[in-house]
Amino acid sequence: MKYFVSSDIHGFYNEWKNALNEKGFDILNPNHKIILCGDLFDRGRQPKQIIDFILNNKSKFIIIKGNHEDLIEDLIERNQSTIYDLHNGTSTTIVDLCPEWLINEFDLKKISKQTGLNEILSMCQNYFETDNYIFVHGWIPIDNYINQYDPNWRNASSDAW
Repeated sequence: MKYFVSSDIHGFYNEWKNALNEKGFDILNPNHKIILCGDLFDRGRQPKQIIDFILNNKSKFIIIKGNHEDLIEDLIERNQSTIYDLHNGTSTTIVDLCPEWLINEFDLKKISKQTGLNEILSMCQNYFETDNYIFVHGWIPIDNYINQYDPNWRNASSDAW
């Protein structure tokens, strides 16, 4: 298996796809797989292209949850944008995903479902491990009592991640 690893694509689909192509990624090669180490959205204006590409090729992807996936889940749960969502680009991601008929309702759970965003979020995992590498977005959970990595990190709660 040959892994193509990327992180923090932040909605820049064209740039990300160009980078994959430059490195020789072939969607038809059964031995090629992409590991996305979080932050798929919230800056660039092409979240729908990212969602469609992933959903059309699900078996090719391993997605690690990043802090921007947490941000968009929080926004969906609140169903109300804050200044923090504007600052981080999370609100813009929602706007970019919305067909006109959805944006008038501003029901973020419906938007998430209709656009495939919730399916992408459900594909996220906290880490991915091979024989030689551990892929995460930013860290492995620590043991707060000794301020070192938690030897039981694989079983850490979602909050710890």
